[in-house]
Amino acid sequence: MWGKPASWVDYHGPVEGELAGIAVLNHPSSYLYPTYWHTRNYGLFAANPFARHAFDPSVPKASYLLKSGDTMKFRYRVILHKGDEKDGRIAESFEKYSKEE
Repeated sequence: MWGKPASWVDYHGPVEGELAGIAVLNHPSSYLYPTYWHTRNYGLFAANPFARHAFDPSVPKASYLLKSGDTMKFRYRVILHKGDEKDGRIAESFEKYSKEE
């Protein structure tokens, strides 16, 4: 997966003979939701909302001037689980998380 926007992503596979995974959920209140994700088979697993133009040239470049004293909110939740995304109930977890204030 390279440069695809999504509300959540899951990365799972065999770990010491058992299927296990890690999911990262992007809250809808985050800057430039849904974020663009970037994974590689050597273990890289990253959210990158600022590189959206590099991933898809049809999307405008992300630019934001953060002045002294200003804040920017990024909200993510990390879930470690057994099995695949279905076993881990990741879609259901995202639905619940997305409704949190």
